Formats: sequence, structure tokens, C-alpha cells
Amino acid sequence: MDGEDTRRILDLVAAGKLTVDEAERLLRAIEAPPAPAPPAPAGPPPGGRWPFSAQQLSGLRAVGVSPEWVRAWHDLGFRDLSVDDLTGLAALGVTPEDVRRWREGPFPGLSPAEATGLAAVGVTPDFVAQMRALGVEPLDAGAVTGMKAVGVTADYVREMRALGFDRLSAGELTGLAASGVTADYAHRMAQEPAPSRRPGQSQSQRQGQGRPREQEQPAEQPEPVPGA
Repeated sequence: MDGEDTRRILDLVAAGKLTVDEAERLLRAIEAPPAPAPPAPAGPPPGGRWPFSAQQLSGLRAVGVSPEWVRAWHDLGFRDLSVDDLTGLAALGVTPEDVRRWREGPFPGLSPAEATGLAAVGVTPDFVAQMRALGVEPLDAGAVTGMKAVGVTADYVREMRALGFDRLSAGELTGLAASGVTADYAHRMAQEPAPSRRPGQSQSQRQGQGRPREQEQPAEQPEPVPGA
């Protein structure tokens, strides 16, 4: 700002066209350095094509996916994650550090999809440790996810074993729990008369087993014709 601008502002104050406060604000505005120019927008990525559509970018941003987060997955070795993979992992709060811990522990070959399944049903390292201590097998990520999804717990395993089911696999435990079989149900069923061990046999067939078979009568022979 030069002296001529200052003189003009002072003349306006003297003429009553500007107040002292207005003159001070005007002088500060004139003396302020010019605002820096906004940064130039980034150009297109290498190759000239964006790897994400506008809809995909909106979805990734909505669940908190950042470039740093994607880079962390790449550093862990996952360089081919799809947009759906990234969105699902972020939506469930699965981090690269979570997968690293699982891989260093019970699931060395855990994939991001399997990690998403574990997180979706609330599998924790403590749950896996309890199943392992009870000797439940197999204990891969899919089996553990299935058991947790239908409500299998360490107490459930112990209750079923107390009834004599001491060699149930992870799949059998999952099937029992999914069907609503409880230890109480199994115990009450055991009090009833045992059903027949022959599958597909009707009651009438079972009732007829003790009856003696009627002896077959020989067929009547025709009488000989005289002179034949």
C-alpha cells in the first residue's frame, strides 16, 4: 500500500464518509499479503485411467478407507484386494494388524475374506484358544466361524461331552447347535425308549417279524383222465 491510498482513506474519514473503525479495517485489508494461490488439481493417474469409479470412491470414503490404510494391506502382501474386499474389511473394523496377529497365531494362511468372516460373527483369539484347549477339531477359520455363528461355546461343548458325546467334531457341534439341540434336549430324549435301529422299516413290518410264516400248501394236482 502506498501513501496515496492512506491519504485517500484519511480524507474519507475527515469527510465523515468512513468511521475510524472502518478505516482501520480497510487499512489492514490493504496491508494484508495476498492469499496463496490454491494448489493445482492433481492430474490423472499413470495410464490416464482412474482405478475407481465415483460410486466406489464414495463407498470407500464412507467406511473410512484411506490411501495409508490400503498401503498397509499392500505391505502385508495383499496387493490384489478388490473394492468389495476393502469396503468389507473397513466396515467391520478389520485392520492389517488384526490379520497379522491371526497369521502369527492359529491361522497362518488367513485370507482377508476369512478375516472378514471371523470379525462378522465376533470370533476372538480367546474363543479359538478355548476350543483348542477342549480338543475340538478341525479348527480352521471356516470351522471356527461356523461354530461361533450358531452359538457354540466352551460350556456347550462341555455339556455335550458330559452326556457322552466326547468326540464331536467342529462340524458336528455346528450342526447340533444350528438345529437347536441342547444338552437338556439330548438328555430328555435319552430317557425315552430307544427307537428301532433298522432305518426305513415300518411299524407293520416290525410287528410281523415275530409271527410264524404260514406253510405254503402244495398246489392241487388235476385228476388223471381215464384212458389218457
